[in-house]
Amino acid sequence: MMNKLENRRLLVMLIVLMRVPAWFGVMNIWTLLVPAALFFFGAGMLFPLATSGAMEPYAWLAARVH
Repeated sequence: MMNKLENRRLLVMLIVLMRVPAWFGVMNIWTLLVPAALFFFGAGMLFPLATSGAMEPYAWLAARVH
């Protein structure tokens, strides 16, 4: 898993990727679509992995039937 420093580095890189075109006055579909696609791809990977990592200590509850 990624540690906090790697998470912050990734966040800063994504912010820069979104801000640089705005600083130069370039705004088109690609300057919006590419960072959004990267964010949604990363979120789609991160959230399920974080949930399964948080539930790992309670694996014995997964197959429990009431």
